[in-house]
Amino acid sequence: MLDFLNGLHVDWTTEPPEVSLPAIVPPLAMKPVICSEYLERWYECGQLLKKAKTIVIAGYSFAVADEHFNDLIRKGNKEAKLVVIDPSLEGVANRVCQTVDQDKATLRSATVRGLQCQIGGRLMFVKAKAEDINSARLMGLLERTSTGG
Repeated sequence: MLDFLNGLHVDWTTEPPEVSLPAIVPPLAMKPVICSEYLERWYECGQLLKKAKTIVIAGYSFAVADEHFNDLIRKGNKEAKLVVIDPSLEGVANRVCQTVDQDKATLRSATVRGLQCQIGGRLMFVKAKAEDINSARLMGLLERTSTGG
């Protein structure tokens, strides 16, 4: 995960600022493909997802309007663990379970690093805001996913 985060390109000193995409995905029904760089960035995102053992997603709702990314999650890597951090545990769990075709009834409640979670199969839902996740909590969540519990 650190390699991924360190690999993101962000430069706030340029005009306009440069931010790796699709690190930030606006909620549009149709994602505009303005140039070949965007196509390449979506391709690179798909390649990173295919290689990942664990994918951590914070503050993303899995809305129908973002079906392109949802499809990357659905088809890109069916083995990767998904850790989804969101303050609305029920809503996002319903959408993700539907996206990856997992029965929501397979989820069980757990507490990890003081955070309310729903865990089942390759999915872990964490009831929290992104700013609630410090490095110790993130490492605890990642440890929990790697041990299969």
